[in-house]
Amino acid sequence: MTTNQLPTVAESVRDRLAQLEESTEAMRSHAAEEPRAQIDALIVLGQAYLETGNTPKALTQFEDALEIAQTNEDRSVQARLWGFKGMCLLRLGNTNFAQRALFRALNLAQETEQTALIIDTLTRIGDLHANTGQQTKAIARLEQAFGIATQAGEHTRQMLVAAQLGEIFFAMDATDKALEYFAAALQTAQAVGNPRAAAAFQVSIGNVLLSVDETESASEQFETALEIAETHEETVTQMRALNGLLRTQIAAEKVSMAVLYADRLAQLARENEDTQTEITNLNLLTAFLLQQGQMKKAILYLKRGLEIARAQEDWSWQLSMLTNLGFAQHRIEALAPALDAYTEARRWAEQLQDQPAVAQLQGRVGAVLADMGDTEAGIDAVQRALSLAGELEDQALIGEQQILLAFLYHDLSDREQAVDYCRQAAATFAATGDAVFAAQAEALMEELGA
Repeated sequence: MTTNQLPTVAESVRDRLAQLEESTEAMRSHAAEEPRAQIDALIVLGQAYLETGNTPKALTQFEDALEIAQTNEDRSVQARLWGFKGMCLLRLGNTNFAQRALFRALNLAQETEQTALIIDTLTRIGDLHANTGQQTKAIARLEQAFGIATQAGEHTRQMLVAAQLGEIFFAMDATDKALEYFAAALQTAQAVGNPRAAAAFQVSIGNVLLSVDETESASEQFETALEIAETHEETVTQMRALNGLLRTQIAAEKVSMAVLYADRLAQLARENEDTQTEITNLNLLTAFLLQQGQMKKAILYLKRGLEIARAQEDWSWQLSMLTNLGFAQHRIEALAPALDAYTEARRWAEQLQDQPAVAQLQGRVGAVLADMGDTEAGIDAVQRALSLAGELEDQALIGEQQILLAFLYHDLSDREQAVDYCRQAAATFAATGDAVFAAQAEALMEELGA
């Protein structure tokens, strides 16, 4: 077979499923004589369907296997199959039946003293509680699983449950407990010689440290994780570590280093055709560059982000990239491109029925038109933006249009209108607690002698 004739991944998966389906069907006629062989075949086929994301078909195989196991009163296998059934039901969003299935699995696993299955089932029950917002119950079940795994020397399970607990505590902002469990997971991974897992847990520790502004310690964790991940060609962990390093440089307000890590991350994402990771991190970088006043640099990355968004036909990302692109171009007085970007962004906002974005972009179009010399058209556009903001009862957006109108009328030497809108803006910003814009309104009031 030549290189061009090699099967694709999808074809290989289809071939494997076809073979498993064929062998499972062939065993059906011998199910009465060889029930365990039939059960094993159904389990393997069900797991293969799970791996390919076909949960309904996986559930069917496990239910067929469970029926055979119940007929033959094989309680050990029943426990395992109830666990698979619960996992499928959980993936399908049927939490009530998933919970029943998992507790049935737990009871059978305890009766038959299957320690590994007890741990796995407790972990799945913990997942179920976490997915339904019952964090306290989730923690109780996972800590129970962690204790059993530790006592039984089930190191891999101990490591994975510790990581899950770390994630839950981190989501709850309980950073001390999150660090405790991530450190336990890391220690176990190192003890059993699993550097890939260790690198992933170091990224998690870095994320927690960064969240409490321990930037230097976080950076050390990310750097170590990156080095290990590169050695073992763990692409996902490499990208997570680079994302962490990017965020540490943003926190430290170091533009050149942030760009360096963002470029490395973008290259790795492109090599692995991971456009979602690339555009997400481009968005992170460009927001930072705009904040730092690095408009020309931001424009380069925004154009790349827009290219990805258009290729993916993702309206939301196009709206985000175009809005920021228009802002950056307006700031460097590239007025025609800014107007084009804002106009296109407004169209996507309308398509997405994002009325606050429509109102904001309408106002920004007005500001650009005014800067292009058509102040009357600019005022008309901003007035429409103010009207829409009023309908939305969005005070921040109302204030933004009021102060913009004050400046535009000031440019037209219409002092009365300028003062009126300036006073309205000052009152709006005072009510919303926006000190920056309130100060801007007060400064304009002084300039107008009001």
